[in-house]
Amino acid sequence: MHAVVTADVIGSKKLFSEGYTKESFNTSAKKYNQMMTQYILTGFSISRGDEIQGVIVNAEDIPTVVRNLRYFFLPARLRIGIGIGHIDEPIDYENSWDMDGQAFHRARNALDTIKDRKMPCTYVISGNPEVDATANVIYTLINAIEAKWTMPQWEAVYAYERCGTYKAAGEMLGVAAQNVAKRCKAALWNAVKEGEEHMSRLLGAVGREED
Repeated sequence: MHAVVTADVIGSKKLFSEGYTKESFNTSAKKYNQMMTQYILTGFSISRGDEIQGVIVNAEDIPTVVRNLRYFFLPARLRIGIGIGHIDEPIDYENSWDMDGQAFHRARNALDTIKDRKMPCTYVISGNPEVDATANVIYTLINAIEAKWTMPQWEAVYAYERCGTYKAAGEMLGVAAQNVAKRCKAALWNAVKEGEEHMSRLLGAVGREED
């Protein structure tokens, strides 16, 4: 089984009126696909003006994919629906919007569940109610923490995860290693990562059930 991620922008009209363009939206998608290529089956693309969608290979990678989706599309704030299930063939590796299947319907239903929320949020539908309940509680907590992250904290978390050490992350960002460590600590990164690792095991097991 695969995972489909469907997201929309909170307050998109206001964001676009403040100078965030559709071109910058598409640029964010292109950069995201380039940096996350190892996780992606069908690249993330834009439709309906303010919706983002893509297909990822393994459900266990959902936490990493979702967090980085939020980072790459800043300052846009996202509602994200996740569906785990089968997808119909043939697979379109370029455009997920022309595809169909169980995972797509679940992702859309997940997004519809949170469509009225005004803060960044994430909702999972996997077909397993117990797994969904646990994953969505964890995501409620993670989203509450991430909502308070500053841009330097987002950058520090991304660089540290990518580089593996504070020293290398500092070189990437052009700041001292101590500053990267402080930003990650202030972002409660260790707590977020622990939650993500638990969710990765949980969702990964569901994703493998009927493969």
